Amino acid sequence: MNRGFGSAADRNKEPILAVLRGYVGTRPGVQVLEVASGCGLHAAHFAQALPNLEWQPSDVDPQALASISGFIQTLHLSNVKPPIYLDSSQSWETWGGLRPNSLDLIVNINMIHISEMKCTQPYAVNGSITPQSNMDFDYNLRRR
Repeated sequence: MNRGFGSAADRNKEPILAVLRGYVGTRPGVQVLEVASGCGLHAAHFAQALPNLEWQPSDVDPQALASISGFIQTLHLSNVKPPIYLDSSQSWETWGGLRPNSLDLIVNINMIHISEMKCTQPYAVNGSITPQSNMDFDYNLRRR
């Protein structure tokens, strides 16, 4: 089974893992949705390091979904669910059968800078974007 590789994902997996550990602790059965899992490297790395998580990877790209499946099968990751097709520009009801109140944590890594503007709008609160760094990021995205 083919597995992709992302150099950015490989570089930032440890710092992100450190942050995740702070959020999830050791409580068993933590349900996590990863939006835009890409090749699946993060899902595999985090699932191995945090066996108390039930990881739900997702992506909109069929090649990414195949790569995620490759990681799951090759590494025998029992706490990673089969990847689901998830288009974040569509309503959550279309997101692979996810049910309301079924998740403890949603993560999204390395996606915002490549997504359509309509996918980034949830980061504005009541139409306002703060702090300045987020305003600058929004401006940069809109210029593209």
